[in-house]
Amino acid sequence: MPDNIMCWILGTPSARETVMIDWAGHWAPLAVSQLHYALLAHPDHARLRQIRDHILQDETVRALWRQRRDPYLHPDGDRRRIRHGTTGEVMLMDSAAAQPLGAPGCRVIFMDLMREVT
Repeated sequence: MPDNIMCWILGTPSARETVMIDWAGHWAPLAVSQLHYALLAHPDHARLRQIRDHILQDETVRALWRQRRDPYLHPDGDRRRIRHGTTGEVMLMDSAAAQPLGAPGCRVIFMDLMREVT
């Protein structure tokens, strides 16, 4: 797994081309919105600003940044198609989000992969 999932989703072209199916339509717009609104809530957060500055070097991500979606979009209860990074098999990923009571502002994402039924 990458050190930072947001950097991986938005800042790793090889991942968007091979792993995330419909990156521009489903993965990236949600991640861009989440990052943008996290920055609004925490404008002095150095790591968030660093991630933003890194991903906005990419022209495609910059265009998506200008077209942000609803701030309340999040991966809880989402289902996305994903290509397994090792086997290449296309799978469905269900996700659920949680905020630990002992860590306000943090989010834990649980992902469950299953074979896509055709």
